[in-house]
Amino acid sequence: MIKWILFDGYGTLLNAGKENIPYLAAQMSKKYGTSADAIFKHWSTGYFALERQFGIKFMTIMQANRISLSYAFGVLGLPVEEVEDWMQQLIHFWSFPDLYDGVRELFEDLNTYMPMVQLGIISNTDENTILCAVKHSRLPISFVMSSERAGYYKPDPRIFTQSLKELNINASECVYIGNSVSDMVGAERAAISGIYLNRDQKPLPEGNSHIPIVADAHALRCYLQNQTYILP
Repeated sequence: MIKWILFDGYGTLLNAGKENIPYLAAQMSKKYGTSADAIFKHWSTGYFALERQFGIKFMTIMQANRISLSYAFGVLGLPVEEVEDWMQQLIHFWSFPDLYDGVRELFEDLNTYMPMVQLGIISNTDENTILCAVKHSRLPISFVMSSERAGYYKPDPRIFTQSLKELNINASECVYIGNSVSDMVGAERAAISGIYLNRDQKPLPEGNSHIPIVADAHALRCYLQNQTYILP
């Protein structure tokens, strides 16, 4: 029997807006007279270079963004001492996100049809950011595991196995719902059944045809209501 439904945070429940970093780059462009594309390019290049090392040396999302934006400012001759002001704006975006359409209704349904099933989040993000976002959302979330607290990023299965240990449950007693390949791969490596919420219409790699796919929160509501293995 399923005791917990665990969700990814941003991109699945919480819509922090993929346009936030390009938006900030545009604001920087207005202030400094430097191309927004150039700022975004160097910021992203620096960030993804650091991201590739996350499995070797852990770094928080905000640490990586501070370093990569400082790198971009240095390359472009912009005032590095002002990076922190921009970081605070980014933190605000991620701390007070909107919910995706249909998410609140989904949780109301879960409370009605599955009142004994508890709900949690496992998210590739920083601890304070996701806790603030969950509080802001007013969703009935009983458990939150951030990559910062775990010390690992999905698809590393250890962020999942640490969550199972804290919840004192087996992998068969939960299901994980996420919107990315790393969500599904990480859950699979931890022997947790996954549901792929594919808003961006990105196919899963070959060999994952057994993973259910839904298009959005409305489709997920319908899917969960028909899954007798989840119902208590």
